[in-house]
Amino acid sequence: MSTKVKLNLAGFRELRSCPELAAGLGEIASGIAARAGEGYSSDVRQMSTRVVASAYTDSTASMKEEFKNNNLLKAMQS
Repeated sequence: MSTKVKLNLAGFRELRSCPELAAGLGEIASGIAARAGEGYSSDVRQMSTRVVASAYTDSTASMKEEFKNNNLLKAMQS
């Protein structure tokens, strides 16, 4: 027997842009950047429909280190 589920799309839209989600994603991204080491940063941006968080290299030296060792990937897995 199948059951129909009606999604609350307005609720999803509200959830994707709420400040609590932005704060949580910011904590996750800053934790990843901290575990990756020196030369890594993070930020949180409010886009038109959702919140986006990133961890990234912020110097040429860290870019080279990331290319060789995948520190961000390893920081995400730990």
